[in-house]
Amino acid sequence: MKVIILPLLFISLTINSFAQIYQSTEVDKAAEPVGGKEIFDLFIAANLRVPLTLASKSSDQEVLITATVEVDGSTSDLKILKGVDSLCNAEAMRVINLFKAWKPALLKAVPVRQAVTIPVGFKTELRMDYDPDQKALLTYFDKNRSESYNIEKSKYRRRIPVDVFGIVNGNVVYQEKNGDEWKDVSIVKVEKEEFWEKIYESRIVDSVKAIRINISLQEKETIWKQIAVLQQNGSLLSLQQFASKKNPIRNYYYLNGLLKELRASQNEMVEVTGWHNNGQLATIVLIPPVYKNPFIYVITDVRERNGDQQVINGNGYVCFPSETYTVQGIDGCGAVKNGHKQGIWKNGNNLDTGTENTKKGALYFEENYEDGILIKGTSFADGKKYEYTEVEAQPQFSGGFSEMYKYLGRNTKYPKDAAKLGVQGKVYTSFVVGVDGSVEDVKVEKGLYPSLDEEALRVIRGMNGQWMPGIQRGRKVRVKYALPIIFGLY
Repeated sequence: MKVIILPLLFISLTINSFAQIYQSTEVDKAAEPVGGKEIFDLFIAANLRVPLTLASKSSDQEVLITATVEVDGSTSDLKILKGVDSLCNAEAMRVINLFKAWKPALLKAVPVRQAVTIPVGFKTELRMDYDPDQKALLTYFDKNRSESYNIEKSKYRRRIPVDVFGIVNGNVVYQEKNGDEWKDVSIVKVEKEEFWEKIYESRIVDSVKAIRINISLQEKETIWKQIAVLQQNGSLLSLQQFASKKNPIRNYYYLNGLLKELRASQNEMVEVTGWHNNGQLATIVLIPPVYKNPFIYVITDVRERNGDQQVINGNGYVCFPSETYTVQGIDGCGAVKNGHKQGIWKNGNNLDTGTENTKKGALYFEENYEDGILIKGTSFADGKKYEYTEVEAQPQFSGGFSEMYKYLGRNTKYPKDAAKLGVQGKVYTSFVVGVDGSVEDVKVEKGLYPSLDEEALRVIRGMNGQWMPGIQRGRKVRVKYALPIIFGLY
């Protein structure tokens, strides 16, 4: 049977690959992106990375790509019809290759192959901070170490070496002007760490080997920070960047490089935009920038992978599959009214017999909302029933932040050797708050000086038993907590 079936399959594919390719004027309904041009343009704008070589000068150019939209909605035979340069051409091809959510052309109600031309715009404003000769971001400071835009009268500068898309790829150098030359005065080493990154792209959680590149700079009136996580092949998994007087960037990517989630500040909220792995828009949700009680989401747009819209302008009925939702806490099924969860939301069909259905640890819940505020929730997990009025509660030191800072002030001691050398700054620690309020797995994430690091660990361990545990749908859960310990000489 195998000898017969395989040739038939090959012949079928061969015939399909040579089927006629129509032009848009030859079909009854032309091929188009699922969701329309507006959603397609949003996808391109979010995924397109403009090379810094182009951003170093004001530019408004476009790459034209020709392709064939196949009957299954995929594209094939992508070619550059009109280019800008090798970097822009390659980036435009990369992005269009990632989009696999097309509606095929129709001729007499039958899907047919159609040729399309896709413009990809590279419109940039002049970036004064990028020097293409040095392949670095340059920031200048006056004699008082305040950021300055007068290069000729600047006394100091900061040099951040980056790749063509702005990812830090070397140590940061601070320089002082000496006549007509710039002399190195100090270096901040970029931190690189290899680790296994967990990937949530299906029901099965996987891991890939990754590299975390971390640089954090704090100066007078200036903050610059970048944390990039890349696969071994250089493809981004996440990018977080914070710059003075600019909105933070927080991007998360699929393994193939397609943008999975983008977080951008919008007034007093954070807009979280998510995409399905075929490039189709998934969600647009607004969340508070910090944890609040009540923690209210504003759900404005939700679409299925095939483009069907479940929530339109904040109204509809939606089901978020647990393996694909992009915003923590947005799961289950329920109605959305004026952007808010409304009425009963749940993810289990047999809540009354939930204790029988959750012996393996699966969580079932049913929650009642009014204008986005949780009135009451009931969950079943591990054979137990829980009732709650908050979906999540973060771990809290007994008495709150004020008591925690009092504890640190009373108990932290400045090591004599560090004080004698004048070493001061922050030791970044992490630990896990256990379900009984214990402190576990205490670590130094970013050290400052050996004796200061040890003192930070000692004072954190002294918090053992003084925490209220984190709560998730009524259950006490272990939560990882990050806390910087500040050492200052006054």
